[in-house]
Amino acid sequence: MSGQWLLWFRLAWANLWARRVNLVVGALVLSSTFLLTVFGSIAEAMERNASSTLVHAFLGQFQVFSTDSQGELALFSLQDDRNLKPLQELDRVKASLERVEGVARVIPMGRAVGVHSEGNVIDELSNALRAGLRSGASMGDASMARHVARLRHVVGLLRSPLGPSLMDAVFAAEAPVALEHAASPEFEQQLATDPLAALDEVDRSLAPLLGGGGEVNVPVVGVAPETLQSPFDVFEAVDGTLIPPGEHGVVLPKLLYEDSFKLRPVRRLDKLLEAVEQGRSLEEEPELRRSVASLREEVGQLLVRLDPGLLPSMVEQLRGALSAPASDDLPALLTELVSLTQANARERVALFRRVVEPALTLYLVRPGDLLTLQAQGRSGYTRSLRLRVWGTYRLKGLAMTHPPASALGMVDPESLEQLLGYSSNEELEEIRKLEEQMGVGTETKEQLEAGLFETGTPAPEAVRAKAPTAQGRIALSAAVWLLPGVDEARVAERLDAMVQAEHLPVTVVPWTRAGGDLAAIAQAVSAIVFGVSLLVLLMVGFVLSNTVLISMLQRVREVGTMRAIGTSRATVMGIVLGEVWLVTALFGGAGAVLGAALVSFLSTHGLSSPDSQLDLLFGGAALHPALSSARTALSLATVMAVGAVAAAYPAWKASLVPPVEAMRSEGA
Repeated sequence: MSGQWLLWFRLAWANLWARRVNLVVGALVLSSTFLLTVFGSIAEAMERNASSTLVHAFLGQFQVFSTDSQGELALFSLQDDRNLKPLQELDRVKASLERVEGVARVIPMGRAVGVHSEGNVIDELSNALRAGLRSGASMGDASMARHVARLRHVVGLLRSPLGPSLMDAVFAAEAPVALEHAASPEFEQQLATDPLAALDEVDRSLAPLLGGGGEVNVPVVGVAPETLQSPFDVFEAVDGTLIPPGEHGVVLPKLLYEDSFKLRPVRRLDKLLEAVEQGRSLEEEPELRRSVASLREEVGQLLVRLDPGLLPSMVEQLRGALSAPASDDLPALLTELVSLTQANARERVALFRRVVEPALTLYLVRPGDLLTLQAQGRSGYTRSLRLRVWGTYRLKGLAMTHPPASALGMVDPESLEQLLGYSSNEELEEIRKLEEQMGVGTETKEQLEAGLFETGTPAPEAVRAKAPTAQGRIALSAAVWLLPGVDEARVAERLDAMVQAEHLPVTVVPWTRAGGDLAAIAQAVSAIVFGVSLLVLLMVGFVLSNTVLISMLQRVREVGTMRAIGTSRATVMGIVLGEVWLVTALFGGAGAVLGAALVSFLSTHGLSSPDSQLDLLFGGAALHPALSSARTALSLATVMAVGAVAAAYPAWKASLVPPVEAMRSEGA
C-alpha cells in the first residue's frame, strides 16, 4: 500500500510542474488561503474588540429586566426605554443572581432620554447676570462688567450692516425699536439702578432677535458612581472628573460634548482639519466643499461670542498674519481666515486656535456648570432637572468611541429616578409635611370610597411607599458581570435555572440582544466574515473543479493509456486527487505562511483606523489582530478540503474513460 501512495505522489509531483494549469490552480489556492488567514484574523479581532468594549462599558455579559416590560431592552440604541417596567423585588433578584456560579456582580441601572434646550448668547448673558445678582454681586463687579460689555458688543453687531444676517427673520421687524432702546443712555441707567427690570426687558425684546439655540438629545444611564471602577473599568475622565460617590450630577460622553456643546463653527473647523489630515481633499469632495462654504456663513456666530476686550489685538494679529489691507474689518478678516483650502488648512486652523479661540467661550456648557435636562416621565408628564456637569468621559483606548455608545451620558441613580418621574426622598418628605399641615390623610382610593358610602370599617393606618434611595432602589435593568474565564453558555443555563427555581420576575438576555444597534454591528462582523469566507470557498471550488475537469479532457490519451495497461479506476482517481491535494498543500501552505506573516506584522505595528467611526471595531486608533496558529491551520485545512471535494467529480469522470475510446481520441 505504501508503494502505491509513493507512486501516486511521484506522478502528482511530475505533473505538477509539467502543466501550467496547475500553476493557475496553485495561484488561486495561495490567494484564497492568504485572504482567509488575514481577513479571518482581522474580523476576529474586530468582533473581540467590539464585544469587549460593549461588555465592559455598561452591558455586562448579560442584562436582566422585568418580565412585565413590553418589548426588549436595547441599551445602546437611540430609541426610548419607556416600555420597560422597574425591576420588582430588586434586592431578592440581585441576591439570587449573585449566588449563581460564575457571576461576579449584579449592578442595577436604567436609562432615560433627556433633552437640553440651548439658549442663544443673549439668553446666556442674561442668565449669567441674574446668577451674579442672586449671589450678591453688584453690576460694578469685574465679572458682571464683562457680561455687560459682551451684551453691548452683541447689540452693536445687531445694529451693524451684519445684523440682518444674525437675526431671526420672524422678529426682524421689531428689531430697530428694541435695539435703539438697548443702545440708549436710559437703558444703561436702568441696568445700573434696576438691573432685574432691565434684564426682564432683555429677555422680552432682545433675546428673541437671535432665535433659539436648538435642542440636544442626551440619553443617560443611571448607575452608582462607585460601580464604574470595577468591573466597569474602561471609563476615564477627559475633562473634569467622573461623579464622586454620594454626589448627584451628570458626566457627558466626550464625542457628544464635542459635537453638541462646542460652538458649531469651531467644531466644523476641527472636522475639516481632521479630514485634511486623513488625506481627503477639500476641493474635490462635495461634502467638504459645502462644509467650507457653511463655515464662511457661520462667521456671525463667532462674532457674537467674542470677548470685546480682546478685539483690537485680534484684528491687528489677523491683519499681519493674513497680509490683509488696513481697511479690512473683523468680519472680513474672519471670513478670510476660515476660507480653507487643502494647501492652507493646517496653517489657518493653527492661526485660529492661537488668535481667535482665546477670545471665545468654546463650550456652551463646561464642567461645573448646571445642565437642564427635560424628560418625559413614566406618567407622561415632562420632568425637568438641573444637574451639575462633573466632566466628560471616554472609553479607554478609543479616540472618541462610536455613537450611539458615545452618546450615553452617566447620571447617579437618584437623578435617573427623578427623570423617569419618581419623586426623590426630599420631595416625598415635603409632600408628607404639606399633607400634615392640610390635614390630608394617606387613604387609598378604595378606602375613601368605603368611608364615603359607609360600606367598610375605618381604614387602618396607611403605609407610605418608600422613596427611592441614592443606591438605586428603582432600576429598569441590571448588568450581570461574570468572573474571568467562565463559560458564558453554561452561566446562561444556570441563570435561567435560578430564575425558574426561585420564580424571579425577570428576563435574562445576553449582551448580543441587550446591546441594541451596536451589538448588532458587532454581530454583523461575524456574519460578514462567514459570508465572505463562504463566497471565497465557493469560488475556489467552482474554478478548481472546472479547471481540473478541463485538464482531464486534455489528458484523455494519458488516462486511456493508463487504463489500457491495467491501471484500476481507483488508481486513476487517486492520481488525480493526489495532484490536487499536492497543489493545495504546497500553494495553500505558502498562502497560510504569507498570511500569518502579514498578521504578525499588523499585530506589532497595527492597522490604522481610517475613520473614528470604526474605533469601536478597531479597539482604538489602530487594530492589532492576534496571530492564531489554530486559525491559520483551519484556513489551510478548509481550502484543502474544498479542493478535494471540488476534484472528486473530475477524478471520477477520468476513471470512467474507456481505454479503447481514449486510444482512438483525436486529442492524443
